[in-house]
Amino acid sequence: MATFVDIVQADGSIKIKAVCRIWKEGKQVSKSKTFKTRPEAEAWAGKIELLMKRENTKRTLHGIVQRLDQRFESYDDECSLRTIGEFVGVFKTALDHFKPLEDTTFLMLRSDTIEAFFEKRVEEGASSKELLFEAELLFSIFRYRDGKDNKRSANLVQMAITALRTRGIME
Repeated sequence: MATFVDIVQADGSIKIKAVCRIWKEGKQVSKSKTFKTRPEAEAWAGKIELLMKRENTKRTLHGIVQRLDQRFESYDDECSLRTIGEFVGVFKTALDHFKPLEDTTFLMLRSDTIEAFFEKRVEEGASSKELLFEAELLFSIFRYRDGKDNKRSANLVQMAITALRTRGIME
């Protein structure tokens, strides 16, 4: 939340100083600017706080992705699934991860909702194989639904994955 300070000028007029703060790498970072009116200061502060939070989140996610890239993948992670039982096990695990989405109707799901789901999975430490499997499964669910309802919402999954890859969050 931004802080607003009234600054009395020599001529008696009042200017508003907006100060935005965020924690970055264990230190508090702030940006400030002075305006003639409070609405101008509030509008600027809203934009700046949002930009600062986005940058902080982006930096955090980038660090998580780097740690995932450095993580040692066992031989089993590199091998493809060899049995139907293995596939069913991975399938059940993926369905458990979809629990936060299960009560959301298809009409309410947007690409940014799906992006947020995969960002959370990255934060939880999901491997690239798990993420790919879950993306493919989610895409299949959407395609099945689209076939029944003559919709084209499967594109939302592709759009979300493309956005995450562009931002460097997923491979």
